Amino acid sequence: MNSAMEKAGELKAQKDKLQLDLVSRAIEPYWNAADTEGRGFLTKQQCSDLALSAMTQMGKADYFNEKAFLTAFDSIMLAGEMAAGRVTIQDLKKEAKERGQGIAEEVAEDVKKAAEDNVSKSLEDGKLDQEDVERVKESAK
Repeated sequence: MNSAMEKAGELKAQKDKLQLDLVSRAIEPYWNAADTEGRGFLTKQQCSDLALSAMTQMGKADYFNEKAFLTAFDSIMLAGEMAAGRVTIQDLKKEAKERGQGIAEEVAEDVKKAAEDNVSKSLEDGKLDQEDVERVKESAK
C-alpha cells in the first residue's frame, strides 16, 4: 500500500510540474511584452494593464474593474510580505489602529460594488439568471 501511495505522490508531482510548465508557457509571451525593462517583475500598473489586455483579447474587457483589481493586487502583495516574514500580524494591527477601521469598510464596499457590477453584466449578457443570483446570495449567508 505504501508503494501505491508513493506512486500516487509521484504522479501528482508530475501533474503539478506539467501544469506549471503549461501555465508558464502561456504567460511567458505576455510577461515578456509587459516587462519591457527585463527587471523580472511588473509594477502594479503593468499588472493592471496586462490583466485588462488579456481580458480584452477574451472579449471580457467590460468585466475588468481597475479599483477591485488594485485592491486584490495589494492583498496579494501583503500576503507575500507576510509569508516572507517582512510583515507581521502586529504590524497589521498597528497599521489598522493608526488608519482606523474606515479603510476596511471602504475596501469591503469596493469589493461589494465590483461584485454587483459583474453580476449585473452577467445578467444582461444572459450568462446568469435571477435564480443563479438568488442561489449565490443564499449560499453567502
